Amino acid sequence: DVASKIMSFSQQGPRAVCILSANGAISNVTLRQPATSGGTVTYE
Repeated sequence: DVASKIMSFSQQGPRAVCILSANGAISNVTLRQPATSGGTVTYE
């Protein structure tokens, strides 16, 4: 479930989550942490 993954990601520490848009079925999600090197998590 994408919503639970986003909630889990946001609860790992002090951070902000901004969802620019969403529509219909979601097949994959990429979460980026610009402050860290290689800070990308992809859920499919």
